Amino acid sequence: MLFSYQYIPHDLEEMHRYMDYIFYEIWIKAHTLGEFDISLFDKKPELKEIFNYLYLSDGSPEYGKDFVGSVKTIFNLCKLLSCRQRCKLSYWYKVNNRIEDLCNGKYKPALYSDLTTINKNLSKEIKSIYDKLYSQNKIGLKNISTHYTDFVKINDKGICPFCGIFSLDGEHSNTRDAYDHYLPKSKYPFNSINFKNLIPMCHKCNSGNKGVKNPIFDSSDNRRQTFYPYASSEKIEIQISLSSNDIQNLQPADIDLTLSATEQEKIDTWQELFGIDTRYKSLLCGADGKEWINNVIVEAPDFDMSKSDYLKVKIRQHERSPYSEKNFLRVIFLKACQEKGVFVTEEPLAKL
Repeated sequence: MLFSYQYIPHDLEEMHRYMDYIFYEIWIKAHTLGEFDISLFDKKPELKEIFNYLYLSDGSPEYGKDFVGSVKTIFNLCKLLSCRQRCKLSYWYKVNNRIEDLCNGKYKPALYSDLTTINKNLSKEIKSIYDKLYSQNKIGLKNISTHYTDFVKINDKGICPFCGIFSLDGEHSNTRDAYDHYLPKSKYPFNSINFKNLIPMCHKCNSGNKGVKNPIFDSSDNRRQTFYPYASSEKIEIQISLSSNDIQNLQPADIDLTLSATEQEKIDTWQELFGIDTRYKSLLCGADGKEWINNVIVEAPDFDMSKSDYLKVKIRQHERSPYSEKNFLRVIFLKACQEKGVFVTEEPLAKL
């Protein structure tokens, strides 16, 4: 990705910590705890208060009763597990929540299909409860918009770091961009409300490109490394060369675009997940690329400058704010156009 996010601690993380408690202190120890009862939460008073309302109150909402019912069902299923099965489940829980390590190629994560080898009903119930925790937005991630507002106050570049093309809603917007489950919640248990796996992402990257693609396994199920969005990463170098100076009729095949960095495997994964090559070439061949060139050709005479000198000035300006108006890509493209002699022409390009 083009730049990393800064992770921000937030009150909404408390629900994930509650699930840690439920997993380790209720489910994994179920074989020692007798019958399911509200007293099981005595060591976690604030969680007990929540369960007391959801479990015992006459005014408990339906989704609350459903949630408690799922916790109880999983508790009773865990009673039947062997010591070996409990150890395996605990290990999977721990590993699946180590998002950064998984992105860096460490450990083997557990899939829901792995849980079925222990107990099919257990796998089904765990998937159900973790899906509800995220999607219902009532128990697990109630008021998630407060997290988004706090997040974009700190991560304020205003642009999606996965493409650098589309903007993200800011703190004063009355809408917000979606959170992507970087490791898909449909595949991996236990981390649907782990904010280290929840990444704000523009709609095109989220729904149009990444979708349910798996960052840590390719389509042939080969393990691979990927950028962890909350970790510092080195700057990606983008190089562009053109095989044609006919910008008016420029085609993607006329553009040689390479992306490189020390962590090349992560670059390759980023490319595949978000269709970077295709999207960047399409942009350069379209209205954006033509406008960038026209701006130099049309504006240079207004400042009584040659196109070459004016281009140098504009490039310096664009380099100061690389993620504004796609300047990181504009600068490289304009330099490639200059090398190909595009600015020899005196006439602006035809308008689209």
